[in-house]
Amino acid sequence: IKTKRQRLGIEDSNVSEKMLALYSMGQVRFSYSEKGLSHYSLPHTDFQNILAPEKIEGKDIYLLEQNIFYTQGETESDKKTAYPQADFLYKTQKDGFANWIKASPQEEKIKTFSLDSESYEKFLTSVSDSETNMLRVSATKLRDFFFCPLFFLFNRYYELKNERLETSLLAPVYLGRLYHAVLNTFFIYYKDKNERLPEPPKTKNSFQESKEIEDYYSVLESAFKTIMNDFPNSVFPKEKLSPLSQEILLNQAQAFFKTLDEAVKVFLSYFYNSRILETEAWHESKEKNHLRLGAIDLVLEKPNGEIWIIDFKTSSPPSKTDCLADEEGRLENFQLPLYISLFEKTKNKRVDGAAFFTINNPKISPLIGYIEDNEGKNKKPYRTTSIVHRNPQNEESNTDKAEVNFNETMQALNKHIEDYVEKVSKNIFKLDTSIPFTQCAACEYKKVCRTTYRVSGDKKASRGLIDLRF
Repeated sequence: IKTKRQRLGIEDSNVSEKMLALYSMGQVRFSYSEKGLSHYSLPHTDFQNILAPEKIEGKDIYLLEQNIFYTQGETESDKKTAYPQADFLYKTQKDGFANWIKASPQEEKIKTFSLDSESYEKFLTSVSDSETNMLRVSATKLRDFFFCPLFFLFNRYYELKNERLETSLLAPVYLGRLYHAVLNTFFIYYKDKNERLPEPPKTKNSFQESKEIEDYYSVLESAFKTIMNDFPNSVFPKEKLSPLSQEILLNQAQAFFKTLDEAVKVFLSYFYNSRILETEAWHESKEKNHLRLGAIDLVLEKPNGEIWIIDFKTSSPPSKTDCLADEEGRLENFQLPLYISLFEKTKNKRVDGAAFFTINNPKISPLIGYIEDNEGKNKKPYRTTSIVHRNPQNEESNTDKAEVNFNETMQALNKHIEDYVEKVSKNIFKLDTSIPFTQCAACEYKKVCRTTYRVSGDKKASRGLIDLRF
């Protein structure tokens, strides 16, 4: 059942900050109804033309007030209910609406922060290239900055960390780096020998009968042993891993290998006979006022000549909508768009496909391009209208069917980079008013930032919060 404010499509200002200001002045504990501050809003402007009568005859004023929200703006043909029309309001009601408008904030001020000159110089050094003094732009920097400029400062410059009593002996990042190290060694074998990737068996029972799969299996097994024999230096060359974490990883080595084996079989079903162009390759593109950079997990050339970029994820990949620009040009995940930009600029070759590949519960999630496995059973994307082409105007067969123009995403990427460079260069860290309350309430830096508060007893604010740590 929709509340009145949902039916009206209006949103009130959050008065929590004002309540806290009053609390700081009086130091008195206060509470409020769950729907008392921001729910059950009234459409003040909609009632400006309704006059307050001197006297009222034969009207059920309580029913009138209850149903007034459902009858505003209806035409005669729209009326399918028995709600009475709102012909008038009490003067008290109308005065109340007018006072509400006067008390409402005209425009919330956008909070802007700047670092002091000494801190700003140190900050610039940390985010700039040592040789050219140009700002270094990566997908993770863009993600943190547009998630929240303060989050970006706390995480990237101050390097604040939340102290927790509990300890994770096997953090997901450990597994991810282990898998990446093994896969990198595996793909280097085929790249150095200039061999095409083998085709996996079409049925699970043919595993031992296929010579091709024996060759692939031995290469994967050798890559895994190479990494584990020099562990942890092969995976964490500059970090110290606790002895207990090392022991856990080594004891579960066979389980990790089995996971990789299943993932590689699924991967090969899509990219068999492809050639490896790059694996874990570092790219830098020098622009007018910044450096774009990033490490691309894998670049392949398929038998049909298409070039694909692959980014491996341990668990679930980002959603496709986050990686494509919306109608207003907003972009939330910059990884694959930036990698495409980097490869095309540094290699002067067009990228036809780009996808995330999940290692746990292996599956491929294309952002651009179309692909199917060796049996023709799994087609990604399944619907033709869901296929996103790199240059849709060049795809004559699908120009009219394509719902998304990826060039708009690339334009949005450039716009976000320009915005990032301009603001960081001018020492401007402005909070976006569109940042939702739930994002701030779940942020790991909320105790330091103090932008959003959750008043004790606010049940809605304490439910359904997501963990936004990166």
